[in-house]
Amino acid sequence: MALFLLGGCTRSVVDVELSETKNDVPKIGKEVYIGPIVDRRVFEYKPRHPSIPSLQPGQDDTPGIRLRAIGRVRGGWGKARADVLLNNGTVETLTTDAVRQTFTELGYTVITDKDQITEDTIVVEGTIDKFWTYMAMGFPAATFHGSMATTLTVKPLKDGSIRTEVSAACSARLSHVVNQTRDCSSRALQMYMEELKKNFE
Repeated sequence: MALFLLGGCTRSVVDVELSETKNDVPKIGKEVYIGPIVDRRVFEYKPRHPSIPSLQPGQDDTPGIRLRAIGRVRGGWGKARADVLLNNGTVETLTTDAVRQTFTELGYTVITDKDQITEDTIVVEGTIDKFWTYMAMGFPAATFHGSMATTLTVKPLKDGSIRTEVSAACSARLSHVVNQTRDCSSRALQMYMEELKKNFE
């Protein structure tokens, strides 16, 4: 975890990492190509609830910053303060990597070159509808909630779209809130991968 100054206010950057890939899974003889998984989260200015993505007013609010935002640090009275951003990559790249790893652990061969797609290749595309971690106040402990949801099309394997949504509740005390935001985001990401697998097992 690191801190940096931007626009006169401290923003926190964290590394949310995937668990180690299971490499001993036997291949099932199917190829999959992971296409664009686009961030469609909606940010609000001073939202009515901390579960709604937002950025600190007066700070850099470009699309590039929004793509990296995963939560807000809150003070002792629950007031939203500094933003928590991914250090490396974006929510899109992290989610794409998670989907790619999920299919790898299910025994699929993941191809990365679009030119290698054949009529037998499964193509996955979709949107990120939720990826946000927030703190709900409590005494003596606060509770962190990490939520994640995607809507994916998996052609020709599945008809229609697949909605996968998880919510992780992580108890924590009112300290090290940035690290706890990171940890609860990581937990939600792992839960998401396990839930996504259920659609294909």
